[in-house]
Formats: sequence, structure tokens, C-alpha cells
Amino acid sequence: MDSVDSGLGSSLLAHSTDVNLRLASTIEQLETQLTKIREDIVQWEAVEKLKVDLGNWLDAKNTELQQMKEKPAKLHVEAAELELSHLEVILT
Repeated sequence: MDSVDSGLGSSLLAHSTDVNLRLASTIEQLETQLTKIREDIVQWEAVEKLKVDLGNWLDAKNTELQQMKEKPAKLHVEAAELELSHLEVILT
């Protein structure tokens, strides 16, 4: 009986070692995937922030342009040149 128990114990030990190795490998793969997902989330958040900032910038520029449209035109050359340079600043 001892040789049967010994063989069964050896087989059980080999099987548990195999399961542990596969489990460790799977955990490592999951950790790698989680790291990639975290990096993607950070990039996504940066893009979202940039999108909000760009939207705010566009809104501000549109407001400035609308205000310039509502002002009467300047007939003096110097005043017109000043408005033109202000418009160029807004568009850059």
C-alpha cells in the first residue's frame, strides 16, 4: 500500500505544481494587461482634458470674434490697423 500512496502523492504533487505554475503565469499575464489598461486610461484622461481645454479656448475665441463683429468699424487707418492686429492675435 505504501508504494501506491507514494505514487499517488507524487502524482498529486506534480499536478499541484503544474496548477501553481499555470496560475502564476496567468496572474502575471493579468498584471501585464492591467498595467496596459491603466496606461490607456491615463492617456484617455489626458486626451479628454485636452479636448475640454480646446473647447474652452474655442469658446473664448468665438466670444472675442463675436464682440469684434458687434463693434462698429473704425474708419481711421490707425484704428483699423490696431483692430486688424488684434484679430490676428485672436486667430493665432
